[in-house]
Formats: sequence, C-alpha cells, structure tokens
Amino acid sequence: MSESKCESEVSFRVGRVKAYRRGKVWYLCYHEDGQRRRPKIGPDRSAARRTAAQINGQLESGTVSMLSFEPISITELRFAWLKYHETVVSAHQSQS
Repeated sequence: MSESKCESEVSFRVGRVKAYRRGKVWYLCYHEDGQRRRPKIGPDRSAARRTAAQINGQLESGTVSMLSFEPISITELRFAWLKYHETVVSAHQSQS
C-alpha cells in the first residue's frame, strides 16, 4: 500500500518557519527574539501549514507571534487581573 507524497512528508518550510512531524504530531521550529521556539501543533498537517504561515507573516512584519508569551510573576498577574476587574465592575455600575 503506497502513501501519497503529502501523507509521507515529514517536514516542510514556510518562510522562516519549519514544520516537522514526530510520530503523528506536527511541531513548528522558528527563532523569535533570539530564542528558538518549538510549539506543538497537533496531528493535522493542514493546521500546521496554516499556523506556520501565520507565524511567518508575524515574524516578517515584526509583530509578536501568536504562540509566544511573556512570562510574568504571580504578583504582576494578580495586579493586572485586579485592575481589569476594577474596570469591568466600574463599567457595569455606570451602565446601571
């Protein structure tokens, strides 16, 4: 039984983003801000290709890629959440 080229393909590249398959799962590999990123995408090859294209566009335009994040401390997270909550509560009270 022969597999199609698409099913047997284990890697591809979209600009600065390489996608590769390990077992049944697709991963991406790219560099952002001097850091290597290797997010897990999942078993769907077309989803990996779409995500690679989106990230490549974001890297080319200089925006932060959709899969990156900036770690923050619990204290910073709590402060940001309380500030957000205060805004939501005050907006809700002004509508009443």
